[in-house]
Amino acid sequence: MTTKTANYKVPFILMVILFFLFGFLTVLNGQLQGPMKALFDLTNAQSTILTGAFFIAFVVTGAPAGMMIDKMGYKKTLVIALLVVAVALATFFAGAKAVSFPIFVTGSFLLGAGITMLQVVANPYISALGTPETAGSRINLAGAFNSLATTIAPIFATYVIFGGKKNADLVVGDVEIPYIGLTIFAVLLAALFSRVSLPNISQGGEEKTEETPAKLEGTAWKFSHLTMGVLAIFCYVGAEVASGNNLKLYLEGMGWEPGDVTLKISLYWGGLMVGRFIGSSIFKNVDNRKGLVVVSLGSMALTLAGSLIGGELGVWALTGVGLFHSVMWGYIFGLAIDKLGPYVNQGSGYLLMGVAGGAVIPYIQATFADSIGWQASFLFIAACQAYMLFYALVGSRIKKSAV
Repeated sequence: MTTKTANYKVPFILMVILFFLFGFLTVLNGQLQGPMKALFDLTNAQSTILTGAFFIAFVVTGAPAGMMIDKMGYKKTLVIALLVVAVALATFFAGAKAVSFPIFVTGSFLLGAGITMLQVVANPYISALGTPETAGSRINLAGAFNSLATTIAPIFATYVIFGGKKNADLVVGDVEIPYIGLTIFAVLLAALFSRVSLPNISQGGEEKTEETPAKLEGTAWKFSHLTMGVLAIFCYVGAEVASGNNLKLYLEGMGWEPGDVTLKISLYWGGLMVGRFIGSSIFKNVDNRKGLVVVSLGSMALTLAGSLIGGELGVWALTGVGLFHSVMWGYIFGLAIDKLGPYVNQGSGYLLMGVAGGAVIPYIQATFADSIGWQASFLFIAACQAYMLFYALVGSRIKKSAV
């Protein structure tokens, strides 16, 4: 087993690069929400349409991306995904030139589609680089670098794209040069990945040849632990995105200075980075189910505290939620694809459809915030975290196995 792992160091590093990229671009996209609200005079709920379009793309693209891997292999799917990302980033430049919110929304959707494809490649691929039992640990290690990117992204948005200005002082042209640079970077990355060797592997780390996949009986939806896992991903991603992006709107609504808002948001995403490094090292052998129970309880407790206490102390509680959100993806993903066998790529695509929670849940919370205020609206996020606890205790139990 040791030899096989050593053979896959380069593929693992390449997957970590992908995790960093889609983490950075996901949060960077969310950081445009506040500026778009100011530039186009939007309500809280309307401003979430930008990130909503991004996450809705996961529903549209998730299942087709899984089929693309089966037909074209990991490498070709990955290169196409990076080119889609490049087109999306160029669309943001077009939106700035045209001063058009709908074009920005279109770019956000395309970006979500490209990142969906990247994730459908990266998550099962990393899961396959070893035993299924430790899949969550490997995903958490890669996720730690993803969180490093998400920690940097708010700082990049505030100081590189918008030059530290308040939303009221922004102009839409501020995004033009940074997004042209990001477009060029995505194209170069696609060229790089088109030239590297990326072995085709199956669950357990065995190499396999490119062949026509065996005909599957039915779909992966017949596995209840996967189906309920999709809903768990829906709740998790929604809670994570809302706790980051909507926390930014909450603090801006309280009149906080841009630098102070950026610090708190970076600390939230930084908590995910720290938690994932801890989860992939100190707690790397923790059972996925037990780990999900602990972090679900922790995140729910802090969210309730932030909503009920309010003020500076409540903001600190909401900031700390990132530490507990950090390892949820790996735990849920590991539990949901366990024992799927030949259905794993299809199941991974379905799980990525659950990322649509990042569109729906922040929008619902923002709608609540327009009527009852941001502080009280975080009770809805606590309810999402309660479902993740239910999934850990009940929903993830395997009733049917493919292996």
